[in-house]
Amino acid sequence: MRAGRFQTTICFVFLGLLVASTGCLSPIMSLTWLIKGPQVTPAKTNALKGKRIAVICVSESVGYVPGSPAEHLARKVELQLKQHVRKVKTISQDKVIDWIDQHDWDSVDFREAGKGLDAELVVAIQMASFRLHDGQTLFRGRADLRVQVLDMENGGDVLLDENLFDIMFPKNGGQSTASTTEGRFRNAFTDVLAHRVARLFYDYEFDREIADEARLMGQL
Repeated sequence: MRAGRFQTTICFVFLGLLVASTGCLSPIMSLTWLIKGPQVTPAKTNALKGKRIAVICVSESVGYVPGSPAEHLARKVELQLKQHVRKVKTISQDKVIDWIDQHDWDSVDFREAGKGLDAELVVAIQMASFRLHDGQTLFRGRADLRVQVLDMENGGDVLLDENLFDIMFPKNGGQSTASTTEGRFRNAFTDVLAHRVARLFYDYEFDREIADEARLMGQL
């Protein structure tokens, strides 16, 4: 018992020294991780495991346009799901594009697309807003997304409906437009959005996600 109290006292002393010396809380987060272990956030649903799925992302402003941020996001989400969700089978974005090309680009019906693509589930992403600039001299990504999972084996029933409002990258401040290109920043921001969508479907470590986003900023 005394040993345990001694260790706790040492930890708090160490925390005080860290705050006094650094003036920030990031070292505290690291120490908390060491003491308590990773903070694991569970998946919102495990419905995708072992299923044949189609990921379809549509922008509310322009519909589905090849080469658009919506298409890039769909490709990145598909990749993330293949990496993190066991036994998921994804229908390639090229097949999704081919199907939509034969129908209506401006008003994609997620259920009709899922049926036409012979998907068991559709991950339907609606991009309500997407922007990269904060004034003329800063890049700062902001987006609003709605993510639904449609069960095509049961008439397109909604298994999940999540709104991801006001996603910002970086969370604080911005990236100078003089230090990177718009293309590189767009790619990094789309990576962040893809992680936010995909992690609805697998358990993830919150601290690691923060570190990954910091790493993306460091690569710009």
